[in-house]
Amino acid sequence: MSLFKRFYVAFLFLCASSSPQAQEWIGSPFVDHFEPKIYNAQPQNFSVAEDDRDILYFANNDGILVFDGEYWKLIYSESQAPVYSLFKSSAGRMYYGSVDELGVIASDSLGNLKAEALFLDESYESGRFHHIFEFQDQICFLGKYTGVFLKSGKQDSLQFKDECVGGFSLGEELFIQFKKDGLMKLIGGKLIPQQIPGLSSEELILQNIQDEGRSINYLIGMNGIWAEEGSLVKKVYTDVDELFSENGLLDAILDRNGNLLISVDNHGLFRLSPEGRLIEVIGRANGLPDITINSLLIDVFGSIWAASNNGISRINSKLGIKKFGGIDGLHGAVEDICFIENGTAIGTHEGVFVIDFSQNRRTQIVRQLRISIHKKLKI
Repeated sequence: MSLFKRFYVAFLFLCASSSPQAQEWIGSPFVDHFEPKIYNAQPQNFSVAEDDRDILYFANNDGILVFDGEYWKLIYSESQAPVYSLFKSSAGRMYYGSVDELGVIASDSLGNLKAEALFLDESYESGRFHHIFEFQDQICFLGKYTGVFLKSGKQDSLQFKDECVGGFSLGEELFIQFKKDGLMKLIGGKLIPQQIPGLSSEELILQNIQDEGRSINYLIGMNGIWAEEGSLVKKVYTDVDELFSENGLLDAILDRNGNLLISVDNHGLFRLSPEGRLIEVIGRANGLPDITINSLLIDVFGSIWAASNNGISRINSKLGIKKFGGIDGLHGAVEDICFIENGTAIGTHEGVFVIDFSQNRRTQIVRQLRISIHKKLKI
């Protein structure tokens, strides 16, 4: 079988797995990895966001990487410092956070993208602005020692005595998490110590994500997950809690089915059901080159984008790849493959085998055709 044919077969196999009959396909995801030499910037990426034109932005040590699906471009913050956070507001504006600087990505008179600083801390005490989110009608920027709150073009800033690690909302209330001082509620420009019933005082909450379909507000901690349902906050016990507690969570998003997609430090990605059951693990074993993922995004096409310490990965779970071998009932060196109704026929040195895709996707059936003459199957 020629090299061209092998690639062609692989391509058809991927296309078949994304067809309506293969929506439940279980296998390894298809991963594209963009190395630093491809996008011509530093390896480490901290955040990823997508605008209303489906253009992707990555917070990089060199600045802001822009990817339109074909070409890469690098734009710099005004201070030309590393960029650590990105956020698209409900109004469609793209904000960024750098070192002692925060701003917005806009277009100049020629339509070229540029970074416009909205806040520059000349005292250099703010540190990295690592977290941006929207609360009611204001954009909240959290730096290591400064919070900036943008509302109707006006800015309010607040200096922190302790290191800020994250922020989130519960109902109509805004909370900020500190490394040593714990959880604080922001009321009238003042920080008030707060304990939330059901939430451990030792847990550091990084962010929250809303599942509007199920009316659940998830609180993503450094070592666990909580959920707000109505007036109650309760821990979400998962199949991988021990891993969370030992290594730490880096980011979390919801997939299109309402499942949690969690990045765990140095362990890759974990897809969990709302009840905490493990659905899928995405790591080196199934093609992910870097398993320290700082930020996640699911784009308009359903692909997962992973901003990592060593490049950028695009993960497409719809184009699954599954290995079949002796344990599945397939024997002999493979010579040729062709697609048949509801399955695939494989010709090997030991006979002709059929993989039946009409069966449950978690337990594909491999059966050997009982024929007396072995004949190669040609595409």
